[in-house]
Amino acid sequence: MEQTSSQQTSGTNLSFNVEKYPLVDITRKFNAPVERVWQAWTTPQIMKEWWGPENYSCPEAKMDVRKGGQAILAMKGPDGKVQYSSGTYEEVIPQKKFVITDQFSDENGKYMSPKDAGMPGEDWPDTMRYTVEFKKIGDNESEIHIVHEGIPKSMHDDCVSGWSSSIDKLQNVVEQH
Repeated sequence: MEQTSSQQTSGTNLSFNVEKYPLVDITRKFNAPVERVWQAWTTPQIMKEWWGPENYSCPEAKMDVRKGGQAILAMKGPDGKVQYSSGTYEEVIPQKKFVITDQFSDENGKYMSPKDAGMPGEDWPDTMRYTVEFKKIGDNESEIHIVHEGIPKSMHDDCVSGWSSSIDKLQNVVEQH
C-alpha cells in the first residue's frame, strides 16, 4: 500500500508519496523563550542572520506572515550564487505553528523550475511544503518541530543536513540574545 503525506490548508492540497518523497522531520530544543524563536522565524532582519546552511548567507528576506501572505527568501552560497525560494503561508497561529508552501523562484517570487534553479537530483515537485510547530517548554526553553514535504528521496539526506545546519545557526541567534 502506498503511503502518502498530505495536508489540506487554505484550499491547497499537496500530497506526496513518502517512498518517493520521504518526510524531512527535525525537532530541536532551545534555551530561549518560544516568543524569541517565533520572532526569529517571522522577522526578516533576524531571519537574515541564520537562514541557510553553514557557509551560506541570507542577503534578502521578505515575509508577510499571515494566511495568504508570501515569503521570498534568498540563500547565497560560498560560490557567490544566490538562490531564491518563495511560498505562501497557508496557516499561521502566532507562536504555535505556521505552514508554508515552498518552491524555487526568482527574486520576485515568480516560480522557477528546480532544473532552471540548478537543483541536483530529479523528481522535484513544483511545490513542496514545510510546517514549523513551536512549543513552549518553560519560561526560557522551547522546541520546534519541522516537517518538510516533497523532497525527493535522492536529496533527503542533503536536505536534513541543510536544515540541521540552518537550525544550528538559529540556535546561536536565539540563545545569545
